[in-house]
Amino acid sequence: MLNNLIQSFNESEENLNSHLMKHAIPGEKCLRKCSLNDQKVCYFNFTLKTYQILGGSCGECSNGIADDCFNERCVIADGIGRSYLSLNFELPAPKIEVCKSDILVIDLHNDAEGLSTSLHWHGMRQFGTQFMDGVPYLTQCPIPYGESFRYSFYALDEGTHFYHSHAGNQKADGVYGALIVRSVNSDNPNIQTYDYDLSEHTILMADWMHALSEDHMPGLTRRSSLSQIFLCTHSYQQSTNSSSFAPLMIFHVEADKKYRFRLINAGLNVCPFLLQIEDHNMTIIATEVSYVKPQVINSLYFMSGERYDFVINTHHRPLRDYWIRFRQLNPCVQELEGFAILRYHKNNKLLDKLNKKQSVEFNDRIPPGYNEEYPNGTLLNSPLPGKKYMPITHLDDYRLDDKISEGAADKTNFIFFDTPGIPNSFLYTNPMLKKYMFTTSGNGMSFIGSANNISFAYPSFPLLLEPNRVHDEFFCDEKSIKNESCFQYDTKTICRCIHRIKFKLNSIAELIVVNIYDKITHPIHLHGHKFHIMDSGLLRENITEEDVRNGAIPLKNKYKRPPYKDTVVLPYPGYVRLRFRANNPGYWLLHCHFDWHLVIGMALMIQVGEITDMRQPPENFPRCHNYMPDGIV
Repeated sequence: MLNNLIQSFNESEENLNSHLMKHAIPGEKCLRKCSLNDQKVCYFNFTLKTYQILGGSCGECSNGIADDCFNERCVIADGIGRSYLSLNFELPAPKIEVCKSDILVIDLHNDAEGLSTSLHWHGMRQFGTQFMDGVPYLTQCPIPYGESFRYSFYALDEGTHFYHSHAGNQKADGVYGALIVRSVNSDNPNIQTYDYDLSEHTILMADWMHALSEDHMPGLTRRSSLSQIFLCTHSYQQSTNSSSFAPLMIFHVEADKKYRFRLINAGLNVCPFLLQIEDHNMTIIATEVSYVKPQVINSLYFMSGERYDFVINTHHRPLRDYWIRFRQLNPCVQELEGFAILRYHKNNKLLDKLNKKQSVEFNDRIPPGYNEEYPNGTLLNSPLPGKKYMPITHLDDYRLDDKISEGAADKTNFIFFDTPGIPNSFLYTNPMLKKYMFTTSGNGMSFIGSANNISFAYPSFPLLLEPNRVHDEFFCDEKSIKNESCFQYDTKTICRCIHRIKFKLNSIAELIVVNIYDKITHPIHLHGHKFHIMDSGLLRENITEEDVRNGAIPLKNKYKRPPYKDTVVLPYPGYVRLRFRANNPGYWLLHCHFDWHLVIGMALMIQVGEITDMRQPPENFPRCHNYMPDGIV
């Protein structure tokens, strides 16, 4: 029963413990103005199923019959047909919008033949419900084909979040959706900076391929560009290099107002995105889970897993259309960009009369050239040095925690992420090493992901479910690696095991995450906690690990109110220094948020507290394990 899965966090909520589903309402009705003492039980029913872009439901849409593009269950994406993984026949998946402290109940039915799955609630720390984090073999068993699983947890983290599959490459194939948690106005220090926070002003960005992700994993025998298009919010998007039929997404605004926009990056590839809005500044007011002091910028550099909230001021501008532009940046060399439209109206009465078909259409204005910069000003979050570039650490959070910003950490760990290349001939001669395969080109090399030369291996059962089987020898770190888990290539020793870093419950934990090997920028995401970004910067090329550990990175706390996030940009060659209160007992993943980098082992596990500190799942929680009998049974 659900009351065994969800337990109240204070006595005032005990009345919800029994017969919780009797209080449930359809999830879409939980979109409302938030108020005190108005807690809802928000129920969503999702089915995972393989579906088609421009399938039979779309009629003659691909032949230019626009009315058919709005048929029920017609998904057009960028106008190029392919199969994809859908939740409820939508792309992206259905949006979830609730108020802080609402109870979320999501039934996920797996109807995707031959696939197991899970959902991770990116941004939800899961206090007290660690087994709802959605990481297969860490917090739950993967959900087999034909079975269902009920996720249920409190929406305790206000902010702009999203959810996505954490099984294989399923996020890249369409299993992602927005998750917005609002709160009462009195909790919002930036409430005076805008007039409207509208549901339709959520911008959910993703790069998109014209083939299933498995076509690129473990890889192609030749180098190719993976991403071919941008998808923006709904299924509608077009880019300058696309000849397909696909109307542009339009964001409608009234003149002389201020609007809050919520931006989510659900991207899959290694390329950062750049956001610009023609003739408009953006005022950053929040990063993921936390409000920051308003900061005016012109351009935003953002990577997979990151979210930002910004305000657009529509005062004193002509009533016309303005381009919203997304660009793909290095290391991707293809000039890929996408567009949406910011459309001005004279008053809200005209907005109220718009129907679905009028919310997406083409625009006869010529988009800007790829190398044309507009507006040309402050760029937030870029890892590059320069006058126009504002590092993320220059944002001031409203939170003030002296023990974080001024004191010393209780424990500090260095983490060196890398994707070393290994010759295919070397990998294929050892059966164990097949798990490292990641071929991306025809140069005879494959790649693995690693942290401190350890490629992460998942346990064969979810650790929370069988605590009696878990002991220190079950895990490894750089000081306790067993030789049978390792192999030597060139000057490197690479190991594969369940890599764990352990912190005491309620300690101040510090992670110094370093990239001096892999010549691209990585988005690093932590489950179960938010961290303060104490510092971020570049290092000299060819610096050694020994130099880094021996003082090359400054440890002085520079910022009184460092920004508070769960996903951060790790530059090359560079570092980020992160601190958090280890106050959420459990097993939590820290990983690169590029889909394929996680699959090949660019991750590790953070254990907070002892097993006795962790809340155990209910007795009827699904179990899974290896079955290896001795002989015929």
